[in-house]
Amino acid sequence: MAGAEDQLGLLNPGLLRNIAGALHPNEVASSFKFANKEVLGCLRDDYRTFNLARKPSRWCSSIVRGVGSPPSLAEQPWPGHDFVAHWGRPEPWRALNRRQRHRLLCLAASSLHPPSLDAALAHCGTVVKADALVSAAAVGELEACRRLLVEEGCHWDTEPVWAAAAMNGHVAVCRWLGEIGMYGGEVASTKRFVVKACCFSGQREVLAYMQTEVGRGWGGEPLPAELATAAAEGGQVELLGELLAAAAVTGAMQCCEVLAGVAYGCPSEVLQHYYGQWGTEAAAEAQHRQALLLRAATSPTGDWAAKCDWLLLRWGSSPGWPSTGVFMPRVGLYEYQAMWRHAAWQPDYLQRLQHLAACGLGIPTEAVEAAAAAGHVPAAAWCLGLPLLVPAAMHSMLLAMMGRELSRPPAPPQVLATAAAAAGQVPVLRILRAEGVAFSYVQNLKAALELPLPFNELLVNERPFECLPALRYLLMEGGGLEEAEATEAAAAAEDGEEEEESAVDWSAVLRHAAQRGSDLALLRHLHEQHGAAINFEELVAGGSEEQLEWALGVLGPAGVSSQASGVALFRSALVSGNWAAAEWLRSRGLAVDPDDQQQLQQLFCSLAAEQDTPLHIPALWWLLQRYSLQWTPECRDALDVCQEIAWAGGWPVAAGHSQWMQEMMQMTVKALAAL
Repeated sequence: MAGAEDQLGLLNPGLLRNIAGALHPNEVASSFKFANKEVLGCLRDDYRTFNLARKPSRWCSSIVRGVGSPPSLAEQPWPGHDFVAHWGRPEPWRALNRRQRHRLLCLAASSLHPPSLDAALAHCGTVVKADALVSAAAVGELEACRRLLVEEGCHWDTEPVWAAAAMNGHVAVCRWLGEIGMYGGEVASTKRFVVKACCFSGQREVLAYMQTEVGRGWGGEPLPAELATAAAEGGQVELLGELLAAAAVTGAMQCCEVLAGVAYGCPSEVLQHYYGQWGTEAAAEAQHRQALLLRAATSPTGDWAAKCDWLLLRWGSSPGWPSTGVFMPRVGLYEYQAMWRHAAWQPDYLQRLQHLAACGLGIPTEAVEAAAAAGHVPAAAWCLGLPLLVPAAMHSMLLAMMGRELSRPPAPPQVLATAAAAAGQVPVLRILRAEGVAFSYVQNLKAALELPLPFNELLVNERPFECLPALRYLLMEGGGLEEAEATEAAAAAEDGEEEEESAVDWSAVLRHAAQRGSDLALLRHLHEQHGAAINFEELVAGGSEEQLEWALGVLGPAGVSSQASGVALFRSALVSGNWAAAEWLRSRGLAVDPDDQQQLQQLFCSLAAEQDTPLHIPALWWLLQRYSLQWTPECRDALDVCQEIAWAGGWPVAAGHSQWMQEMMQMTVKALAAL
């Protein structure tokens, strides 16, 4: 080995860089650059950091629904030793907000390196949300799944967890989930979802397990057309043929569903084959032809153009895009938008739009929004030159439901700016500014910050803060705030509004940014440069220890207590699952008084019984591990109410939560019996 290292020292820097370029960057940063001092001197500056997260793998299906953002997965090779050396101590975690800490936990959960997961769980200071379990399930890390769900009190989200395991072929994880009864309330519906996901991803082993061993006698078998459509959308041509041979698909609606799936996920020759079988019936109506054209245009296959051309040639004219109020089979408002967005992640998206335009098809608003949301700069730049767009089907549908009509088609610059700001796509915002597009980014960012998420989404999953890069660019990186504010003021004056009505509420921006998980530099800028008031309670919910120290230094203890009581602050930290903030409050004497049993009991009862959800069981358990609670009949009743809420609402209580609930019930029975 020493001889090889000595020979490396004889190579010139260019050859050493070529060798390093042939290796994974993590291998170079963790080992190769330390081969000898000559190699280290050559590569030190180029390989200073590790890539911890792999590029997300995106997919889209109209039949396998219910799965949102792709999971955070660890890059391989994973620098386990270096991760533990850095993140296996408390100091570096202090600068990370709750969202960032949880993302690191997800990466460690999927790292296939148990010591990394140990380090993350020891220091992340956050409730374990379902995202972490999804990450572990996606890589088949069964022991990590067991630990997270059973021992660490991880939240549960049925479809994403099952999809992660099933679509990646991890039958052992699926079998374990079934053995512990994690079906999310109804075996039949979960089985139906997972079987379709297996057909989409071509995971035959998991498919066989689900069909032969799960829920026998419970039903839950999808219709043959659903299975065939899922296989077609996933490009599983052989499986599609087997499914159709085993159970025939009949009727215009079912044939159209399967044919649309074929147009989306299968090669052109497969589309032509099945169109020859069903086309006369399945494409008889205009809305069915629209479905086929949409699927071909947004297809992830390389021959999307050939499919579009063949369909248009076959029909002799274009059916156009979906019209207001009428949607294609299996394609609702969300799926229609999602298909364009998934297509926009393809490198050839600009060529798609140009090809469709050359065929005489108007470009729909959703296609332009997708270019901006995906950060596809060439496509977004091309869209700037388009005429007024085909109105968004989603917007048109909503207006129709309200009995209103669209006054005029939207202009591309407006659509691009809104979508890019909401998605945080700074490269698109840069080209818009370079082209002189004047638009009120600030108000759109504020709207994106305030976009409501379902209540259980906030508790069960750690959602990305997508518009944060755009907010930072606009405020701190030369994004044209002055021009944007001037545009707003001019527009407000033209509409007869008062200046105060059009002004940005910077305190609201800071409040939402703090709760969603911002960085300290942006919060400080909002406060110091725009006079935004610091909302300490929101910082406690989503912020970092470093941010809390800063806010306490600015406000002082009296300023903090004037905003909220220690109990309210502590409750905010517990409800949001920000254990690091809760510990910080305890260490500063800003939480509940450990000697005030009445305060503790009231807080416990509030978390257990007054939230209309059983999702705060981890907060109850965390509280009991750190405070000596004297049990009362009211505390026992609150636990009973929590259980009743779970049963009555059909909440899928996670395995670890059930175990903790049982232990708490045993504690209270034992304590009250001793009185």
